[in-house]
Order: sequence, then structure tokens, then C-alpha cells
Amino acid sequence: MRRPKPTPAPPKARARTPLAKADRRAVILDAARQRSRETPFAELTMASIAADVGLTKGTLYLYFQTKEELFLALLDALMQEWYDDVDGWLAVRRPRTLADVGAMLADAFLARPDLTRLLAILESVLEQNIPFETAVAFKRTTLVRTARTGALLESALEALPTGAGIGVLLRCRALLVGLQVMAHPSPVVMSAFAAHPELAPFQIDFPREVRIGIAALLAGALASPSSLSASS
Repeated sequence: MRRPKPTPAPPKARARTPLAKADRRAVILDAARQRSRETPFAELTMASIAADVGLTKGTLYLYFQTKEELFLALLDALMQEWYDDVDGWLAVRRPRTLADVGAMLADAFLARPDLTRLLAILESVLEQNIPFETAVAFKRTTLVRTARTGALLESALEALPTGAGIGVLLRCRALLVGLQVMAHPSPVVMSAFAAHPELAPFQIDFPREVRIGIAALLAGALASPSSLSASS
């Protein structure tokens, strides 16, 4: 059930200091996150998000030039949280088995449905209508964080050669995105599943398949580490 349409917040005074602007930006991202939980991306509007936080649409565009740029910033914030949690786990817990690491990576993703939902549309939607500078900044930040976490992964799984960790993480993300799309088919396909039980094999148990898939990916990486470098 969708929540009742919120009453627009009263217009807010302009944020003038860097701290005030950062706070306003955080409020905007939180409003976008809440909206995205109940509304398909194609139906989301900048006007509705602006109203939620008491801004005019024009003021919202001072922070984000497009809807895609706004949700790319939200995705980036959620990814930073994911990296922080994974890095903390990898840096503290020792020793670690392959099963431990696989379960940790899977559970870190599964605990963040907002993240997995946005990752599923990253390349196809969110990166399609953004300024060049935004694209470069996002990719650079992602590269730095993925390389750092990849190095920690290599330390946890000593059979991985230097440089292979980033490739493993990219493949984990690709696996996650594919399963996210498969596990959330269109309403008409969901109706077909309900009407025809013989189609049950196509229904994806998302948490189960994420855990199985990441475990298999890590096992394959350790069995053939030279094939898992980021440049392969």
C-alpha cells in the first residue's frame, strides 16, 4: 500500500553557508531515498522530491542538475556505507574462511535493498543523463574505494594475487545486478507465475541466490586467480 500523498513542506530559507548546504543536500538525498522505496524510478519527479523537503523545483536544481544526478549521488552515499562496513569487517576479523567472506559480502548487500535497487539501474539509467564532471568524479571515487576494499579482500583470502580483489568485487556487483533484475519481474510476468505454477523455476529467491552466487564466484576466483584480475 502506498503512503498517503504528503502535504508539501513550507518553503525553506536559502542555505547560504557550506555546512547549511551540506545539511540541505543530505535532507534532499533522504527524501529521494524515501520516495524511491515506493515509486518506480521512471515515475519519480524532481517536483515531488522538492515538495517533500520544502523547496521549489528551481532550488532543487541548484543542487542536482538532473534526476539521474540526484539518484547517482544517493547511490554513491549508499555505496560508501557498504564499503565502510565491509572494510571494517575485513580489517578486524581474523582468521577468515572462504565461507565467512562470501557470507559477509552477500549479507552486506542484502542488508541494503535501497542500494541493490539503484545498482540495478546504474549503467542503464543513472549514468545516462549526468554532467561529464559528475561522471568522472563518481567513477574515480568508485575506483578508489573498490581498489581499497579489493586489497583488503586479497589480505583476507591470501590465494588471491595482488590486483585480483577489485575484479572479484566487480563480478560480485554484476552478479547482484543480474539477480536483482531477475528477482523483480514486471507485474504481467508476476501474474503469469501466479497463474501457471509450472513457471516456478523462473522465480528467483533473491537472498538465497545472492549467497550461492557470491560463494561460487569466490570459490572460482581462488581456483583460478589469474583469470580474476580487473583487466582480464
